Amino acid sequence: ENGSTWHSPVIRIRLGQAHIDAINEFRLDNGIDQVDDAAVKVGSEFAKLASSTWYNTDFEMVFSDIYPVVDALPAPGIIYASSWYPGGFDHNYPDFLPPEPAYGTTDEMKILIDRIHDNGCYFAPYTNPTWWDLESPTLQNLTEYSLVDVSVQRADGSVLIENYGIDGIVAEPYHPFVIERLDQLFADLIDIGADMIYLDQVGARRQYFLDYNTAAPSKTAYLQGWKDYIQSNQITNFGTEKGFDLLLDELVFFSGTLLLHELTGELDQYLGVNNWGYFPFTSILAGDKAFFYQTGSGGDEQTVNIDNFGINMAMGHPMSWHVPPDFDDWDDWVFVASIFQQKIGRLFTGSKMLSYVIENEVSETTYSEISIERNWSSVTKYATADGHEIPPLGAVGKTIDGNLIGGVFSAYNGTALENGSHYIIVENEFDEDRIVLWYPMGAGTPISVNIPENWDLEGIAVDAISNLDEVRLESEISDNVFTFDLTRDVDGKKVDYFLIRPNQHMATGLEESNLSLRIIQSYPNPFSHSATIESYIPNFQKIELRITDLMGRETSIWKGYKNQGKQKFILEDPNLTNGLYIVQLRTEQGTATSKLLFKK
Repeated sequence: ENGSTWHSPVIRIRLGQAHIDAINEFRLDNGIDQVDDAAVKVGSEFAKLASSTWYNTDFEMVFSDIYPVVDALPAPGIIYASSWYPGGFDHNYPDFLPPEPAYGTTDEMKILIDRIHDNGCYFAPYTNPTWWDLESPTLQNLTEYSLVDVSVQRADGSVLIENYGIDGIVAEPYHPFVIERLDQLFADLIDIGADMIYLDQVGARRQYFLDYNTAAPSKTAYLQGWKDYIQSNQITNFGTEKGFDLLLDELVFFSGTLLLHELTGELDQYLGVNNWGYFPFTSILAGDKAFFYQTGSGGDEQTVNIDNFGINMAMGHPMSWHVPPDFDDWDDWVFVASIFQQKIGRLFTGSKMLSYVIENEVSETTYSEISIERNWSSVTKYATADGHEIPPLGAVGKTIDGNLIGGVFSAYNGTALENGSHYIIVENEFDEDRIVLWYPMGAGTPISVNIPENWDLEGIAVDAISNLDEVRLESEISDNVFTFDLTRDVDGKKVDYFLIRPNQHMATGLEESNLSLRIIQSYPNPFSHSATIESYIPNFQKIELRITDLMGRETSIWKGYKNQGKQKFILEDPNLTNGLYIVQLRTEQGTATSKLLFKK
């Protein structure tokens, strides 16, 4: 205002430094290194969240009709829902509940969310706390306060209106009625099972106005009002679009990257064609402080083509997929997004990017556990130092210890692959005497895999695993290189993964299922106080570990979901008496057993 003064924040200009050095200095200068890590914010859920694919949904259908869709989605995942409320998108805010009557009741919506949880996924509903529909029940039934009271006000005292197809108010974040109404909304969503809540516009808004509402502490405090509200209401895992520079302390996840703005043409429009490029500023600055997804809605920016896949890998963004309600519209990208997030993406999601170098249209991204090469050329293949070939726009990630590699290949291990590009993950589990290979997309090709030198070359075989059914495939070996045909289907069944093992592992079906699902060891045995049970879980799934005495009495030790890999359980039960106990690891696909002797 006329006659007033304003002091800018301290502005530091760093000259002559490499980009990554300047970003890391910025991180220290602004205290970003002191913000809680994402692993701290989400606690014990971190490993599962980091392994989860973001599933965009905008279903406008009866809740019970959605059951087959959520049942079919690979877990773990985050099911983001944006269209369940009356009127659909940009209607009825802030009254997201009860849902659209044509879809079902609130109780029926909760049954759907419970099913999502039972399938090993999270539920993340859309909300927009900043803009309220003038026709919403909340605004139509104001009694104690007026529309002017609960809205950002202009200088003349009028309500600030924004139009998103229909008119709505810009809600006043400092007003007690707004705060109370939003508290109730979020409490109701959590009550029906929301695990994460998406706050549209909170991070993307700019204050293009002065706020004359007397509830605001100053005319320029609008954005701070939303920060204060979120900070005071940490009842769940909130996220928003953009705005991480202001909300990193408070929020768990953010959405909105350069990819959407590239696809809409905005970057070329504002910056000029060929006058800009991708750089992982966010992942270097704060990749360990939150999860950074593609946008919260839409499909074109999801993991639906090789370019988007490569950008996610190089920039450190989790995989995502837009879910069509009709199975006829599904494609293999859902499997690419899912398995790559579980095996590769989990190693960089929620982690700080340590370095990023790009030269001759090839970038190398490094984290503590994995490095990723991305071929940015749209026409030229790139040969890696270890004999692989990355097709144009593709990417390959490899763990620092060399035991896991995954990406899109046109050649593997020095041999060209047939039938175009192939999405492949190979994991060496040498302590289990096996190599696991996932093949979520490709038209089929022979592939050659290096075999450990200590394996008997005369007794190596490969089995295709489909729901724990094992089919032995033809293969050949020469000079520690094992070759067989990769295929997406065997005997009419989709292959889940391939197992390469010494030949003492014969394909005998479910009766030998402990070759996949197994209890490795239980120790000490005998035990007198507590015992550790080590198991191997072949893929993310729901499990139950039970202890059974010889009289058939059972004690449940653990029930829930576990990630693929080695898992440990602690048995410590003061009610045990001397004797032999049976340890049972149960899943829907089979049971593995072992014995423990308790002796005081």
